[in-house]
Amino acid sequence: MEMKFNLLVKSRHKAFLTILFFVIGFGLALAQTKTVKGNVSADGEPLLGVSVVVKGTTVGVVTDFDGNYTIQAEPNSVLIYSYIGYVAQEIAVGSKSTINVTMVEDIEALKEVVLIGYGVQKKREVTGAVAQVQAEDIEKISTSDVGSALQGQIAGVNVTSSSGQPGSDAVILIRGINSVFGSNSPLYVVDGIPQDGNPQLSIAEIETIDVLKDAASAAIYGTRGSAGVILITTKSGKVGKMDIGITSYMGVQDIVSSVPLMNFEDSMYSQFVRLNNINGTFPNNSFTTLEQNRYDFTNNTNLMDILQEDMALIQNHNLNISGGKEGLRFNVSVNYFDQKGSLINSGLERLNVRANTTYKKGKWTFTTGIGLRTDEQEYTPWQILLDGYRYKPYQQLIDPNSPTVDDSAGAANNNDATNLSFLMAKLKQSDVRKGDNFNARMQVDHQLLSSLKLTTRASLSRTNNTRVRVNPLFTAYSVEGDLIPQQIRSGVYNQSDRSTSATIDGIATFDKTFGDHHVTLVGAVSAEKYTYDSFFAQKFDLFNNEITNLNGATLDANVGTGSGYGQDRTNTLIGMLGRIQYDYKGKYLISASLRRDGTSRFSEENRWIYAPSASAAWIASDEKGWDDIFGQTFNFFKMRFSYGTTGNQSILDYSTAPTIGLGHDYVFGTGSDQVLVLGAIQEAFKNPKAKWEKKIEKNFGMEFGFFNNKLTVTSEVYDGSRTNMLFPVILPPTVGGGNNSSVILNVGDMRNYGTEWSANYKHKGKFSWNVSANYSKNENRITRMSDSNKFSFLGAVKLHQVYQEKIW
Repeated sequence: MEMKFNLLVKSRHKAFLTILFFVIGFGLALAQTKTVKGNVSADGEPLLGVSVVVKGTTVGVVTDFDGNYTIQAEPNSVLIYSYIGYVAQEIAVGSKSTINVTMVEDIEALKEVVLIGYGVQKKREVTGAVAQVQAEDIEKISTSDVGSALQGQIAGVNVTSSSGQPGSDAVILIRGINSVFGSNSPLYVVDGIPQDGNPQLSIAEIETIDVLKDAASAAIYGTRGSAGVILITTKSGKVGKMDIGITSYMGVQDIVSSVPLMNFEDSMYSQFVRLNNINGTFPNNSFTTLEQNRYDFTNNTNLMDILQEDMALIQNHNLNISGGKEGLRFNVSVNYFDQKGSLINSGLERLNVRANTTYKKGKWTFTTGIGLRTDEQEYTPWQILLDGYRYKPYQQLIDPNSPTVDDSAGAANNNDATNLSFLMAKLKQSDVRKGDNFNARMQVDHQLLSSLKLTTRASLSRTNNTRVRVNPLFTAYSVEGDLIPQQIRSGVYNQSDRSTSATIDGIATFDKTFGDHHVTLVGAVSAEKYTYDSFFAQKFDLFNNEITNLNGATLDANVGTGSGYGQDRTNTLIGMLGRIQYDYKGKYLISASLRRDGTSRFSEENRWIYAPSASAAWIASDEKGWDDIFGQTFNFFKMRFSYGTTGNQSILDYSTAPTIGLGHDYVFGTGSDQVLVLGAIQEAFKNPKAKWEKKIEKNFGMEFGFFNNKLTVTSEVYDGSRTNMLFPVILPPTVGGGNNSSVILNVGDMRNYGTEWSANYKHKGKFSWNVSANYSKNENRITRMSDSNKFSFLGAVKLHQVYQEKIW
């Protein structure tokens, strides 16, 4: 009995010890994992979507609307806090159960974020051909034009000057010619707002410029992305102390090269040789105007000394004020630019003011931007350089400020005398445009869910221009004292125009991370409307030079509106788009988009077009074992491929509609019964079947990073086709449209292909420097045209008839 009792006691004791050890073990296990809570903020506001991960594990969460998070972690673990555009932070858990974190903006990381249209993306994760230029790369360039600042910056972006006129827009071709009849200018988008042409921003206003080069990237803008897209982000403020910055420079423009011209002796020799070839004469029997004014023998005039303004002044002054506090950020930029032209009577004076503000409260973010611009541009007379090249060295030196010219070479009807009068009248011409622009935008973001954001964006822009050209009275006399008839009729020409653009967008963005999977969905609806109207008035024969307005002219009044690209017009564009982006572990990336656009420039039956695109990329350097093989010597390698479709609606408004031309009057009757009747003919014919030009492009690219990305190399190969290209087909006069009547037809195809290389090396230290180079080659081939028109002339093309004499 006693033995049974002892066994029972021992059995119960063992059971008690077992339970005790289990409870202690369970408690210790619980003690190894604890709940950590906290809040993540930046600039005095909570941050939504900050990634909080236990280092070395896949355990992680993201912060909610208010920046709060809750995560399970061991006391000896480390939490990693990361958010795009901010410095990642690592904090040991230890005994803390509450960890609040303030994120600090990472300037270098921000440079690795690029705009892709209706969103942003890390540069390493971009699947298309997108290039970026930072403000620091262009703000040291002395230019008034954004396009000129891009010259030589990006492979495949060809920038040439349209003229030496200060204030003139640069000609930008992204991957060659995209259309023959339509526009080849890229689409400008400023802070998400599509622009109708060059936005005329000052360089000081710009933070970054992103260029979408391939069709897959530009397809998100559908019809307007055919010639590429330039995305511009203006400067915004940062929370902290108010920052006031002033930058200023002043310089001169030195003409280091010019066209060499003949002196007096060379000019006379060439003239005698010419006369000998034409008439068989020699210097002793060849007539020149020098025989009428022997005093011109002492002249050796180079008119370029008068026409060219060497050491012309250029200056730029900028004031920037930025700052902010909890929830509110602002940036104000004021820029003054003044450039005197290198040619006589040319120059640009411009003032730009921009104010951007961002206010954030809870789930709402309000962003506003207001821009003002006023400028005055003076235009050089047409072909003044050509006139200077033709001016003979024996002719007298011209004083543009002189009221008259005496002793012109030759008689009053001599070519030299009339040319001198013509040139002097052009130099006295005044041609000045004054313009004002106002633009405003407002964007409202609402974080509906932690992974869903709704955005509404609207903008309005209005530009007014007034251009006045005055040709004053001017007198010139021949060597014989006879009055030379004025070659340019005195008068006044006034033109006023107004352009207005309005846009509105509705955007929904879903962004979610599921473990190693990351998905971003974007859906948007966009509407744009552009209007332009103009008016001109003209009168001739000024009474005197004291009154140089329309009331001071006396004869032949003429009024009207513009024509061609200067005609009054209204056009609208509606777009609907969707895009999906997916990546696995940040190294396998896929993107696809679809946009549907409709434009008023085509008939109802051909108004709409679909623009799909797809792209993929693989970051091979993220694969396991890469660092073991290459280390930091070859630290980054990405391959990507894209396929995209865009349309082109950049054609002349109403070009597919019938056009009636006035001024074709006719006389009916005979003798004294003749009556002049106003007449008109149809010069262009309707084509309701005209449709979008279509562009399809394939792009393959590779990106390399060496020495921890000190040296980066990018290569691109692309091949694109343009189908249904619009051409004006010339019609025979028998259709009743007179000479050169035409109809717009989809009768052309073109192939566009090429390759691009770019390399950049950056060194940072006490002495920082960088060097970059790029190379691009592009070929355009017309593969199909109309059977009736085997050739087509581009702009500024002249035909010259060549005579060939056959010598036996």
